[in-house]
Amino acid sequence: MLIILFVLIASGALQGQADWRLADLQVKLESIAGATDSDSVPTPEALFPLVSPLESVFKAAPAEDIRPLVSVAGGCLGSRLVLARKDCLSVLLAIALQRFDSAVLLSPHLARLAALLDDDDFSIREPAAFVLATMHPRPPLELVGIVMPRVTDPKRSSDEVMNLIGLLLTTDSTSTPVIRAVVGVVKLRADRGMTSRLLQDFGEVRCTNLLALNFIDESLNSADAGIRDAAVSSLLPQSGVVSRRFQARLMQIAVDPDESERIRTNADEVLRSVR
Repeated sequence: MLIILFVLIASGALQGQADWRLADLQVKLESIAGATDSDSVPTPEALFPLVSPLESVFKAAPAEDIRPLVSVAGGCLGSRLVLARKDCLSVLLAIALQRFDSAVLLSPHLARLAALLDDDDFSIREPAAFVLATMHPRPPLELVGIVMPRVTDPKRSSDEVMNLIGLLLTTDSTSTPVIRAVVGVVKLRADRGMTSRLLQDFGEVRCTNLLALNFIDESLNSADAGIRDAAVSSLLPQSGVVSRRFQARLMQIAVDPDESERIRTNADEVLRSVR
């Protein structure tokens, strides 16, 4: 009986501490949202000691306990201060990473988050894309229409385009229009790094669209060893049924003395999933 009482008291104390920390962070974000100059806004690094201890709370707390904090952070996304927008994004990212229902919590602020994909500051555009991409269990499908025109924007850097492609594939990795768009952009830019990253992305989402598989097939036959390496690695997460399509080429790679040991080893591992 005493043990049960102790557990109940301890549990209540921990919950009270969690509530206090959530309230403390909310007050801090409210002050950031109301700031008129950057000198009164902490950096995300300075805010970290308030956010980090709450990761377990973000994961386990009822949605109604987290929603007020998300509301303040979401409203703060419209601040004219870069630091304030960064702070709010850092809090929303921590929540998005921890909660399986984060898409439900963050969806009311989707328009503000999407608007930051066009922010003047890349240090805002990048984390905004990450927050959207980490919404669980997956980002809202309406993001496809928002992101597609930005993926094909020639003014955006290769790194930024690949961040957006990652977001797009996390949202929808099956439809032909999406796969056609991302493959087309990467081929048009003819950028080795972009090609390798797209192959990696196809592997991570286990994309089975025919256009993606054709892109992997072309890459397995590339004259560039780095691209062949990325193509083989992209098949490691795939099922044996998908990998069987590439069996003949993988067998060649696995025994080719001119290939690196890494490529041969990965090719052999993929082949084992086929057998």
